[in-house]
Amino acid sequence: MPMAKASRHRDPFDVSHLVAEAAERQVLAGVLDTLDRDVLAAREVLSGLSVEMFNGEGTAEVFKATCDVLAGVAEPTLADVLTALRGAGNVQGTAAHTLLVDLVGDRVHTGSQAARLARQAAVEVRQVHERRQAIEAAALVVKSGGHPDDIGALVRHLERVRAASDATAGNRPLTLIDCLDAWAKHSRTPTVATGLHWFDRPTEGGLPIGGIVALVAYPQVGKTALALQLSLAALINDPSLKCVWALGEMAPHGMGRRMTCVAAGLLPGCDPVTMHDAGTRSRAARTAGMALANAVGDRMAIVPAPLTVDAIEARVAATGASLCVVDYLQLIRSRDGASDRVQELDAIIGKRYSRRGSAPTAPPGQPRKNVQTWPPSARPGVGS
Repeated sequence: MPMAKASRHRDPFDVSHLVAEAAERQVLAGVLDTLDRDVLAAREVLSGLSVEMFNGEGTAEVFKATCDVLAGVAEPTLADVLTALRGAGNVQGTAAHTLLVDLVGDRVHTGSQAARLARQAAVEVRQVHERRQAIEAAALVVKSGGHPDDIGALVRHLERVRAASDATAGNRPLTLIDCLDAWAKHSRTPTVATGLHWFDRPTEGGLPIGGIVALVAYPQVGKTALALQLSLAALINDPSLKCVWALGEMAPHGMGRRMTCVAAGLLPGCDPVTMHDAGTRSRAARTAGMALANAVGDRMAIVPAPLTVDAIEARVAATGASLCVVDYLQLIRSRDGASDRVQELDAIIGKRYSRRGSAPTAPPGQPRKNVQTWPPSARPGVGS
């Protein structure tokens, strides 16, 4: 009962029990065993470790002496390590000197397995060290009452520990901690808001800057109408935005008709306009058309058929547009007969912004239309 009670009240920030002494000894034994016959393997094992990671009795001193020999002696031997250890004050009778004798006499002769066993032990040493550092840093934050400055210092401290530990750690197994760390550090993709809450909310802000958005579906289901709604909404929402629309199969008057219908639902003071209303140029349609012309004007440039990569690139360059819509991808004539039109169009962004994008592949028989991409200029860019 007294032992159970003591265990319940043990300091949660006590790290004295977090010592991988057996692993530390295995690392040193393996390195000393390979020192005079495979110095490269010895250096590789120790390169991802630091003296702060060794907390066993005498292990830090032996580690430091071994590192000094590897750094300063062309053809190191066990005798060199012993000399370095004595030069640092670890004479006969000290813990470090005794440890070295034990390693040489009992554990150093592991033959061809020495380097492999040392590498495995080095992983354990690093993991235990990271755990000690995390607990010690957390203790400082708790002691200070969790002040934001202390929490920030904790994060920076843990980042330094992890960077030093992983610098040459090789292919360390991915863990849950790594995933949480990546999530905490990940920068959200910037977006261009369309002002349409039903689109901006699920996409976490709107159209992604530096990405490509592809609308893929069967013919005649409304891909062009949806692309128009998103593009016009972005243009209305951002008065500085410019757009190039590559018009592959629709006539200009048909494009104007569709834009009028879409604009009626986006601009204030406009009544709903159906395709029939737009076709007969009703009063509501004319009002919506005038409102759209005032709101967007020449900020949307049209590239008529036949569509080529060169024509699209020239119009983007001439207008300074940062949003491009291609309606639709399969109608583009490739420069050299290549089938990857996405790559050719994406090169436009590469020339202007030194940034590449990618687009999903449409299922067989389903045309890909109205792909939009936004380069890192914080404005939408060229699409395919």
